[in-house]
Amino acid sequence: MDGDPSKPMVSIPGITCGAPRVSFAAPPPTVSIGGRDVFVAYPCKHEGAPVTFFLFIHGTVQEEQKLPFTLGTYSVHELVDSHNIIVVAPKAKGTQWGNGDMGVDQPHLYEVIDWTYATFKDKFDIRSMWAHGGSWGAFYLSTFACDPMLQDRLNGVYMVVGGGCPRCSDRLSCVVIQQELEKGMNMTIPPDGQERLVDQANIAGFAMQHGCDGKMGPMPLGTGPRIWNFPNCDKGWYHAYVLGPGQHADKLDQAAVIELTNQMKMTEQ
Repeated sequence: MDGDPSKPMVSIPGITCGAPRVSFAAPPPTVSIGGRDVFVAYPCKHEGAPVTFFLFIHGTVQEEQKLPFTLGTYSVHELVDSHNIIVVAPKAKGTQWGNGDMGVDQPHLYEVIDWTYATFKDKFDIRSMWAHGGSWGAFYLSTFACDPMLQDRLNGVYMVVGGGCPRCSDRLSCVVIQQELEKGMNMTIPPDGQERLVDQANIAGFAMQHGCDGKMGPMPLGTGPRIWNFPNCDKGWYHAYVLGPGQHADKLDQAAVIELTNQMKMTEQ
């Protein structure tokens, strides 16, 4: 986990290692990539440490919300040291990725991803890449995840209150996260209060392609969320459906984030 102790600790100029504080009161640290501010966090480890690259695609938010709100809903940045994760959160030109952007958002994402690999590939052993899309960000990710540029890089996606698994999930692990009070396409709440998954997301179909067993659950995940897992997948694959309390893009319980991150790490190639 810690890399080669005979080599130096990874240090990127202008970016302090470790889990940064993220709040609306104090803007999180960023670096400039292609003229835009991008949040970057990486573990305090020696060179050679194995890591997972985690990319955020934010939803419909104003400029001042793009980082603190997005990172706060799924606070994986707090796990950069404990789980060896590089967290990168770029910002769209407008309030939504690819909407009214004059065609510049997608090239910026290419630039951010290329920058991340170029900056860290000789420092860390990047073993997998996951992307998190929330609301409109999940809608955008459902197409972007299938971009040929990501075919040999992206390993899995978290689709949060914005649709199901991308059509190319035959080559992706996929976790769909829904909120209990959200009127989404992927779940309904029957009168008896027993949640059930409406498989419009085709999670089961993709899970079966990867050798997984039928879904199990619901099981508690932290203090509120419930999870339906597709267990015993072939090595390197993970599929699940998560139903959290609250409504659109509410913060996911940190215990749930830890459990999902543990599963994400198990898919490292």
